[in-house]
Amino acid sequence: MQLGVTIPMSTQPVCKYPEMARAAEDAGFDTVWDFELYENPLVILAAAAMCTQRIKLGTAVATAFSRTPFELANAAADVNDLSGGRLVLGLGTGIPDLMTTLHGAPIDRPVSRMREYVQALKLCWNYMADESPAAFDGEFYRFNTPPFNPLGSRELKRHIPLLLGGMNPKMIQLAGELGDGLVGGGYSRNYVSEVVLPNLAKGAERSGRDVKELATATQVICSVSTDRDEAIRRARIHVGQLVANPVQDGIVAAHGLQKEVDDVRQALARGGPAALGDVTDDKLVETFAIAGSPEEGRAQLQQWESLIGHVMLHTPYVPPLSPDEIEDAYHQILAAFARSAANT
Repeated sequence: MQLGVTIPMSTQPVCKYPEMARAAEDAGFDTVWDFELYENPLVILAAAAMCTQRIKLGTAVATAFSRTPFELANAAADVNDLSGGRLVLGLGTGIPDLMTTLHGAPIDRPVSRMREYVQALKLCWNYMADESPAAFDGEFYRFNTPPFNPLGSRELKRHIPLLLGGMNPKMIQLAGELGDGLVGGGYSRNYVSEVVLPNLAKGAERSGRDVKELATATQVICSVSTDRDEAIRRARIHVGQLVANPVQDGIVAAHGLQKEVDDVRQALARGGPAALGDVTDDKLVETFAIAGSPEEGRAQLQQWESLIGHVMLHTPYVPPLSPDEIEDAYHQILAAFARSAANT
């Protein structure tokens, strides 16, 4: 199993993110990931590429519908070249509320839109690779190469792994059909075995591929510390925010945890995020997080080893956690799960 860590986006000065990536490389992690809230994740990874040498750089995820396929293809190619081929592009639909309020982007029929987006994105990359004429005329997206190229070659030098984000079965199937694999978040171990892997295999079968050829990666909230009580408090806050989102309802129901989630939502309505450190039930933390002392965290990570190819330890970063607490949570992860460079 490969091991990665997520940079806690939108919580630190931007100049700290490349330093965090370098610290993950120094700790022997296989990958470091960012994700899209406000900062552009590819800009952050471009900066990280310039101060790291080995570690792979991933987006978990960059949003598709807020930018054109060609814009994303071009930016990803830049980061991949800067890093010497270390980019892993995780691509998702984005948070629906943010897509509409901040970007004015359409979000209806997300599976159909994402199918076309990926087809157009790949066509853009093919064009960059060999400059062969290409055209795509879909319902949502269009891509046509000019009759001549006045600016010269913009060659894509290396293949960029494309992982598609998915929570529901249809989007997971699309990842299996069109992507190099799946990038997820908010999964439980049972959800991976009972929903994610079967649907990924179903999608792979559509395109005549063996699911074993596909990458699987997921974020798992991780809060570890030599101060165990503080680690659990941080985990409760982030898990509470996670399960309050209706997108988690299917997984919550499958685990019989609806009452615990109702308690979280009521506490949020009454007291805001500060209440989550007290009200989020231990059963929710055990289902959706790795949490506790460093020794407990390492033991819990082993429970994921037979399920998923790549675990991203997801740093707690949501309010009311302070920037200093969030930075500490990140470095506690690095210290607890550090790997010798000789073993990577």
